[in-house]
Amino acid sequence: MTTTDTTDQGGPPDLFDIDEVDHGDELDVFDDVVDPRLRARWVEARRAEGRRRLYVVCGIAGALALGVIAYVIANSSLLGAGTIEVHSTDPAGAAAVRCAAHIADGEPLLFLDTGAVAKRVERVPTVAHADVSTELPSTVVIRVTPRVPVAWVPNPNPATPVAVVDRDGRVISVTAAPPAGLPRMAGVGLAGRPGTRVERAPLRALASLPPALRSQVVRFEARAADGPVLVLGGPAPVATEIHLGSLEGMRAKATAALAVMDTLRAQGTRVRILGVQVPDAPFTKGAL
Repeated sequence: MTTTDTTDQGGPPDLFDIDEVDHGDELDVFDDVVDPRLRARWVEARRAEGRRRLYVVCGIAGALALGVIAYVIANSSLLGAGTIEVHSTDPAGAAAVRCAAHIADGEPLLFLDTGAVAKRVERVPTVAHADVSTELPSTVVIRVTPRVPVAWVPNPNPATPVAVVDRDGRVISVTAAPPAGLPRMAGVGLAGRPGTRVERAPLRALASLPPALRSQVVRFEARAADGPVLVLGGPAPVATEIHLGSLEGMRAKATAALAVMDTLRAQGTRVRILGVQVPDAPFTKGAL
């Protein structure tokens, strides 16, 4: 029996004989089948995609570079604290504010914690509120609201027996003599060093009085039997004492007291006690 070699007679090639596959012929067939315009569009799309990738890479690199440059500039002396402006206080107070602010020379302004600075400044006994802002390239602005003295209370220190306090009971300063025009507040305890506090309710009541009445008060006392009492001074006051009864309704009580005092003044009458415990029913006692 005779066998025949089919490969020699032009039979189909072995599918697993990879070396004999002609890829060039396949590409030629692809070029022949695909429209040249479609191929050009495909090539352009691939090129556009490459350009987009390049733009993204360049954008990221540029952003990183700008971030590094900005960080270096922000931490350099170009944007560092150089001037600290303090408003709404005297030179001595401004010096105390700058010291309390604790801002280092050249400290970067872009990273300055203005809230923390304001809290430090508000620890100064004379400061009620502080607002801190920055002005590039090198200025820090601190605007303070000073505490307003309302009265003075005794201080146990014999060298400075007078403590000046505000409406919140905070000791603003200690002195050797009472400031002119400030009444003495009794019954709120002894004051300590500046920055400490005493009982504030009577001081707020005193601060709420209208100026026409508060200017006549020389002493505010809290008596066990009579309650809060305003002791008036000045040249020939029409009433020596005003008895309040409590610290409630101070506005109405002050209005009633001023009205009665105007009437007494018009009559040329002076009394020892003016009671306004009930504003709608004031009374007087002890004609002088």
